Amino acid sequence: MNTLSIRDLCCLFCCPPLPSRIAAKLAFLPPEPTYSLLVTDNSISTNGTHNQIESTSSKNVPTDSSTSPRYTIFFSDKAEWQHSTNEISKLESYFVITSRHNRIACIYVNCTPNPKYYILFSHGNAVDLGEYNFL
Repeated sequence: MNTLSIRDLCCLFCCPPLPSRIAAKLAFLPPEPTYSLLVTDNSISTNGTHNQIESTSSKNVPTDSSTSPRYTIFFSDKAEWQHSTNEISKLESYFVITSRHNRIACIYVNCTPNPKYYILFSHGNAVDLGEYNFL
């Protein structure tokens, strides 16, 4: 959990001293990160699916607006669930860029080659992505 200094506590309770403001400041404290995403190679990932770019076909080359480098996720010791190498190899990590140019970390769990259904999961407020068991 994040630690607060005396200065932070004074700012929290005194500027302004309204209960709604204090609750809002306490509710949105971000947790310490329990994972990191590192670029692995020069391959391209598009919204969770890996594109195989062939040199013979130019129509398969994705545009720059929808592509991002391929990332590998690394969980720190603070993560609640420690995953094996086999489990981590099934995770495909990428960022989604918002309209305000913020980056949101996403994970695609590749369990089966041809899934019938997809589950979209969004974690709660003030929770880190590494605090969930995906597999």
